Amino acid sequence: MTIIDAHQHVRDPSRARYDWLTAELAPLNRPIGFDELCPALREAGVDATVLVESADNDDDTNLMLRTAETNTEIATIVAYVPLERPAVAAERLTELRRNPRVVGIRNLIHDIPDSDWLLRPRRRRTAAIPGRDSRAFLWHRCEGPGRGPRGIQEYDSCLSGYLRCPPE
Repeated sequence: MTIIDAHQHVRDPSRARYDWLTAELAPLNRPIGFDELCPALREAGVDATVLVESADNDDDTNLMLRTAETNTEIATIVAYVPLERPAVAAERLTELRRNPRVVGIRNLIHDIPDSDWLLRPRRRRTAAIPGRDSRAFLWHRCEGPGRGPRGIQEYDSCLSGYLRCPPE
């Protein structure tokens, strides 16, 4: 049986901006590479892992892509795409689809004060982009303060049409 850890982060504050790394999180405000995670994963019997974006910027996604190039234990990547900018999102998705390890996108919506951010028309149009081909793109959403059940339920309903098939 293969054991997969479905949510890991790597980060390097010298290579990407992590707005959520505040003074209260000083012990975490440092580079954390896959080489630091690997021993704990092996000890736990984990065979593979999924890297998930930890900052809403391309630099963080690029760090994950570079990390995956040299670590076969990284099975897949959930990357960042700027949902607030549909044209840029479409272009970035086209680029990310070239990498078979990229299986999904997410934004750190729990840091956005507007609880209806995901439901705005521009985000709904951008959310339709992954559904334009047959490759599955998984969406990740985080509930947080101010996220009412109505908004999350409507967003889940909006996205359910775009989840077509499991990753190959």
